[in-house]
Amino acid sequence: MVGIDSPARPTRSGRLGFVVNGFILVLTLSPFLIGDAGGQIAKPIAFLFLTCSAGLYLIIKSPSLYLRYALWLWFLVPFIRRVFDLSSGYSEMNIYGLAPVIVSLLPFIALARLRGSFPVWNPLLPSLIAVTYGWVIGVVAVGPAPATFALTQWVAPLGLALHIAGCWQEYDQIRKEIVRVFLWALVILGIYGMVQYALLPPWDLYWMTHAPINSIGQPHPFKVRVFSTMNSPMVLAPIVLAGILLIFNTAGRIGWISVGFGLATLLLSLVRSSWGALVVGFAVLWMLVFRYQPARALRMGVVGGILIALLSTVIVATPLFDKIQQRFDTLDSYEHDVSFHARERLYAQLSEEVMFEVVGRGLGAVGISQALSGSSNANTTFDSGALELPLVLGIFGSFLYITPFILILVSAVRSQHLGRDPTCQSAIAVMAVYFVQMIFANRLAGPASFAFFVMVGLLLAAKRHFWQQENKLRQNPRADSI
Repeated sequence: MVGIDSPARPTRSGRLGFVVNGFILVLTLSPFLIGDAGGQIAKPIAFLFLTCSAGLYLIIKSPSLYLRYALWLWFLVPFIRRVFDLSSGYSEMNIYGLAPVIVSLLPFIALARLRGSFPVWNPLLPSLIAVTYGWVIGVVAVGPAPATFALTQWVAPLGLALHIAGCWQEYDQIRKEIVRVFLWALVILGIYGMVQYALLPPWDLYWMTHAPINSIGQPHPFKVRVFSTMNSPMVLAPIVLAGILLIFNTAGRIGWISVGFGLATLLLSLVRSSWGALVVGFAVLWMLVFRYQPARALRMGVVGGILIALLSTVIVATPLFDKIQQRFDTLDSYEHDVSFHARERLYAQLSEEVMFEVVGRGLGAVGISQALSGSSNANTTFDSGALELPLVLGIFGSFLYITPFILILVSAVRSQHLGRDPTCQSAIAVMAVYFVQMIFANRLAGPASFAFFVMVGLLLAAKRHFWQQENKLRQNPRADSI
């Protein structure tokens, strides 16, 4: 496994990194520091202004620190919002939640600085065209408010991919930054998830009793389905899954502790689709590693087995065992599985319909953005990404949207350079499991999708990075022997 390089002694960039870390910490603690001071509108507006201003400054000054900052916003802002809500009152208008979205959209504004020999937006252009098409249809069909809100949920994570791909010249630095963020994120998500499960802090209790979210458990300690710093288990689980696959293969021994926290969090979320996806992800990752480094693949298998054995021992000795065992039992007794039958009815109802959905119903037609439509029949939940894509974008639009990601994945699997790079191996595995989970929910849009698009950007940046290195060797063959 590849270890994370030790940081060099502080430089100007290093000092800015400390400032960024401090600012993220202050943002996280701001609800406790401010308390009841400020109005219900003034606080979120001020928060949004500060977070977006910092993001704009960082994207100009330091691409890697901007990425660190943007990723932590996705991880922490839902928690910050809940603590603020406890003192200010719950509001359907989630202004705090706009912070990671707007900050992730900043790369589109900064496209001018990405000019060069590699038109970074080309591989993602078909997807952007498809989403724009869906937005136009949505504005006409369901109205500008739900369509535009949905547009931000689809495009903002794409902004992260665009930024990472555009930083291909700093691939090593960007790669290390992403690994560090996910390593610490798994630890924080895990520790807070355990606290949430055992104690259920008042802001989480308040959220559970006011937010219109189903399948989140009961608002009591030891009865909640853990969502940690995110807004729901369904958002938490795929992100933790991505982190586990990334850190297990890239962070060396220090990452095993982080992976342990991640596995515990994934189990406590009780999201069965992500449990199954983890098995698929480990299988894909192991095969990728075994293809070029069979000895390391065998070590990975041993380490993975030890981690699972240790975690199982801890769980069996605690009250968690019965809860998790009950959830596992539902995999066999599908005749009593409510969510299984609901999804079965959904597929039976819409499978034939989406085959003839040429135009599509547009962004905002389904999902959480439907809450802005004002319709009494608003459908804010939709348990199938495989059906949602053609339903929203139409057959041709969904093909245009998803094809670039499939081509990026296939190209990465076929590349020897990317196949030997541990970070790229993990990125391939993450993309694969996100596609698998599309059966259950749309993992390519919304908060849960940002991890997927980070991996898309990594593969694009790595491809260009290794291509340039190979070109240099061809032009100067002696450089390889120096």
